[in-house]
This record gives sequence, C-alpha cells and structure tokens, in this order.
Amino acid sequence: MFHIAFTRSNENPVIFWIGRMESDMPKQKTKKSAAKRFWKTARGKIKYKRAGAGHLLTGKTSKHKRHMRGMTVLSVVETKRIMPLLAR
Repeated sequence: MFHIAFTRSNENPVIFWIGRMESDMPKQKTKKSAAKRFWKTARGKIKYKRAGAGHLLTGKTSKHKRHMRGMTVLSVVETKRIMPLLAR
C-alpha cells in the first residue's frame, strides 16, 4: 500500500510505502504434496490417479491392472476434504 504526500510547493509528490493494510489478509498457500496428486476439472471435480500401478505388476491380474489405468474422480466427501489443500 502506498501513501502519497505532497511537499510545501505541491509540485513533486513523495511516495511512501506503508506496508500491508488490514484488509490484505494473508493468502492461503497450496499444499504442494496435494497439488502433485490431484487435479481440478473445469466443473470443479477433483481427479486423481489410482494407487498400486507403480510396481509389482506381475502379481496383479490383467483386470486389476486395467482398472487402475487412467484417472478417477474423487467422491464428494473426499472432495470437500481436499479442496482447501489445493486453494487454487
């Protein structure tokens, strides 16, 4: 926030930085761990990648591996819990 003060001749204003105003609340930060795991859709839903598809795939059935493919949408209850962490 700036404050403008004028000299006696009122010709050249002097600008002072007076710091934060009371209305400038601190911004909410994004939890980076959540930002790497979840994505917001255009409609406000949250997508995520299913767990378990990273390694030890030989012990899993083809059906299990197929269902782990792609992204999935979080449930409404989980979305309410994750939304404040994303803060975007």
